[in-house]
Amino acid sequence: MECGEDLKPAFKAFEEQLKTLCLNEFPCGKGSWREFNGKKRKQPAKKECETKFCVTMADYGAHHVKTERLTDLMNDKRSLWKLDYSWSDEAKQLREIAVSTPWLVDEEFVLSFFKTLRISDKGVTEIDEEFLKFKNLEELLLSANYLTTVSSRNLPRGLRVLEVCANRINDLTDLCVRPPPLIHLGLGYNKLYATNDYITGKYWPELLSLDLGRNNLTDLLNIIRKLQTLPKLRNLVLIGNPLALTPGYRGYTIDSLKKLEYLDDVIITADERHQFKGLAKRKECVLDEAKVTMSVEFIKNLPMPEELKHPDDQPEFPIVNRKYFIQFMFLESRSQNVEILEVLHDGLTSTVLASPTGTPQPTEVMNETPMVLQTPDDAKKSVDFSKLPPSVDETTPEEGERIVCKTPHFGVAEIRSTLMPWAEMIDVNWVTMVTRDDLLSLRNFFISGMEAAIVEEKILSNPAPEVEGLAPAQPEKGKKPDKKGSAKEDKKAKGKKKTEPEVNLVHSPPEYTVLAQFHVPLITIAEGEFGYSETVTCTEAPPTDKRAGSPDSDTESLTKKDKKDAKDGRRSKVNSALKKNKDVKGKDGKKSPVAKRRPSLAESVKGKHDGKGNKGKQQPVEPEPVDLAPPPPMEVKLSLRLQHWECTADCLRGDDMDKDGDSIEAAP
Repeated sequence: MECGEDLKPAFKAFEEQLKTLCLNEFPCGKGSWREFNGKKRKQPAKKECETKFCVTMADYGAHHVKTERLTDLMNDKRSLWKLDYSWSDEAKQLREIAVSTPWLVDEEFVLSFFKTLRISDKGVTEIDEEFLKFKNLEELLLSANYLTTVSSRNLPRGLRVLEVCANRINDLTDLCVRPPPLIHLGLGYNKLYATNDYITGKYWPELLSLDLGRNNLTDLLNIIRKLQTLPKLRNLVLIGNPLALTPGYRGYTIDSLKKLEYLDDVIITADERHQFKGLAKRKECVLDEAKVTMSVEFIKNLPMPEELKHPDDQPEFPIVNRKYFIQFMFLESRSQNVEILEVLHDGLTSTVLASPTGTPQPTEVMNETPMVLQTPDDAKKSVDFSKLPPSVDETTPEEGERIVCKTPHFGVAEIRSTLMPWAEMIDVNWVTMVTRDDLLSLRNFFISGMEAAIVEEKILSNPAPEVEGLAPAQPEKGKKPDKKGSAKEDKKAKGKKKTEPEVNLVHSPPEYTVLAQFHVPLITIAEGEFGYSETVTCTEAPPTDKRAGSPDSDTESLTKKDKKDAKDGRRSKVNSALKKNKDVKGKDGKKSPVAKRRPSLAESVKGKHDGKGNKGKQQPVEPEPVDLAPPPPMEVKLSLRLQHWECTADCLRGDDMDKDGDSIEAAP
């Protein structure tokens, strides 16, 4: 609710809409612009020259606007008096009556004239008793307002259609006191957690269409059991509720409601009904849980590590072992007392417990040592990425600033893909399945989206230190050490390095570096789609350092100003190197062979045919320009698929098999 917004009852909002018709203003009403103004005009005195056949324009009221002309002004698209009539099907007709016969338009006539009203986004907070004045009202739409409840006592008895979508309704008690015989009831985009016993045939025997979509309903079996009591229900909308995430949602609904013709605005075919035949009897298979299959196909364009870029310049120890994986921050597998982690500026982490009502309850601050995930932008800072909230502010927090969660209604936990070594294109081919029974949190998680990152794991390996007190091997007694023999053995040992046992290595704790972070939008799954598949591109590759694969050494130590002109700087370095090689001389005063350069074929031909006699003279060669193009962005091909049954036999399929029959790795 915006600050200062005008809130009002429904009848006052109708009066404001009625004022826009200007029923008592030009061109409507009984003003002076009307022909004769409802009275007889005085006839002018006849002049001597006038006869009975002489007629003037004044006799016909030329200074007044005709009724036909007033109607044209109201209907012309270019007219200033054309209004918006979308809020009622009778608004235009009522205005035409106010033009042709304005003496008929009074309060009683107006209230009995309307049959449809659409009052959307007008700040309506309640349906007041004044609405009972609409004797002939059949259709009422009050969408996108601030209704928290609807009282059926104030609804006209002849009402047939009631649409109160996109409000704040969380209780249906008042609506079912004395409800009118509705044929359509729209309750979508509200805050209903349960329908209790109010959406049954006892209260709505004439209901043909029902919209309960985009609420917070989670109990599929209970909802369908009550909808079975509606004798005339033909159209049902439940999409957007957490219960629609279960694998058997559509099949169980179709097989349970035999007379249903449309489900979620999609027609139910005879083949579809046949495929799900018998599923309503397998209630034990319909569980309130969702299964999501996550997969990563490949990772592309990762920065090359330094030890692979310049292997000859690397020392023997430590041995650097780098591997890469994708880390997803998926919904945590729990439904009560959700812990929300807030990262503070001094390395402390504060855990907040969210109550079932959603109100955060702070607990004590714990000084924990989080897993270090260093980002190249700021290697000094460390973030507990394993407990990072699913949606944080995009702006990087300054030192001393807190990271504030946008959606603190659920917790997240990390899910990692398989560790893979570096390659230009890493074929990951990783698949896992997760099961979550907190459907409400899962739906909200899909709406907010999922955070993911490309992470590098680095482990340093050094030889194990020698144990103190262990003496070197001594020669056997009675034998003198043979220097020649030992030398020969050393040579043999050097030639047999491959057959020697490996050196005992000590591995350091793994260090994790976030190479790129990206957001995965999953709102389409919450809106009814079964899957998401996309090649995510990191449009701006983050700057890298020596740990995660640095660029050429010539540009590592450049300042910001130098990096801006890196291309020109590289050219100057190449020119200076060529000039230096040209001027190098040996000890005897002659140029060294390094400075000599074999002329190219084009230069030799030019020297032979030079008219000035400069045969064979070397011409200055400009160095080839060095192209410092930015590295290609990193790409990840990933997909998420919500499991759904396509026939009754799917409910008997094992959880360890996907749709194609391949085994799936189970995730915690």
